[in-house]
Amino acid sequence: MVTKEVLNIEKDLEELISKLDDKETENIVKEFYKSVAKFNNYSFNNIWLLTTQAKQRGINLSYVASFKEWSQMEVMVNKGRKALNIFAPKQNYEIKRDEENKPILIDGKYQYVLDENNQKIKTSVSFILVPVFDATQTNALETGKIKTLTYRNQDETISNEMLNDLYTEVQDKYNIKIEEKKLEPSLGGYYQKNKNLIVINNHSLKSTNSKVGTLFHELGHHLLHGQDNYKDIHLDTGQKEGERESVSYIISKFLDIEQKSELYLKSWNRNRVNMKEHLERIVKTSKEIFKTIDFKEIFEKELQRQELTKIYLDTIIEDKSVSIKSQNNLSLQA
Repeated sequence: MVTKEVLNIEKDLEELISKLDDKETENIVKEFYKSVAKFNNYSFNNIWLLTTQAKQRGINLSYVASFKEWSQMEVMVNKGRKALNIFAPKQNYEIKRDEENKPILIDGKYQYVLDENNQKIKTSVSFILVPVFDATQTNALETGKIKTLTYRNQDETISNEMLNDLYTEVQDKYNIKIEEKKLEPSLGGYYQKNKNLIVINNHSLKSTNSKVGTLFHELGHHLLHGQDNYKDIHLDTGQKEGERESVSYIISKFLDIEQKSELYLKSWNRNRVNMKEHLERIVKTSKEIFKTIDFKEIFEKELQRQELTKIYLDTIIEDKSVSIKSQNNLSLQA
């Protein structure tokens, strides 16, 4: 059963490669990247499985959990909803065997070999398919058990303060310098390996959202193509740009920013093995960034700033209201 699912993934990649010149292909890849942003603690295969299953059923993935996990959260799975499948590890243990090497069973249960601490001896780990349900297949959203984090108006750009927090995190965690510099409007920025430096274009036409995209594009350059161990991997410029821009797209989606990214898919190697290597490298690098950067603290700071701004504005309105009333009273007395 697991083998069949793996073969389906390979088949999906073969089909994707055959359509790299199709305009719709980039949208398919971007949907996968959106899932990476949402499920960055999942494996490549699980993210791919969730994305393809969701596409087939028209589900907009948000948060998945098993039936038992939803029940523990006092959430009900909607009647008639079909589960999605993901891989889960299953630990195997050494089984006691008789003289003919047949497993020993008592009351229909396997008997296991125990170590000196009376614990079962672990052997291999296998993977089985387990059912999960997305939040949209439950009443989690309407009951408020699952809430969407909203740290800004989606029609607006992120704040300069949040951008600076991202700069600081990247500088501190990766020991890399970040500078803003006015460049040609067509440029986003660049990475200098010999100076361990990322330069971001601060032209007046550049929004904070575009600067975020550039920041993680160039960090992708540093992590993917700026390391000594990458010398033996010969990718052309289009492939390198595609990998870096893919990382930028994934992190931006996590921050709820839509980048107008060109993924350069047409320049990627036209075979299944290389295609999967590209995607796995992109996913691995993105997950490394998610693990390293303290996005939670950055979100919390931004939410706190917004709340303080809201309180400040409310105070101004209240003070203005009091002032108007006082002026009216003075007029009446006069």
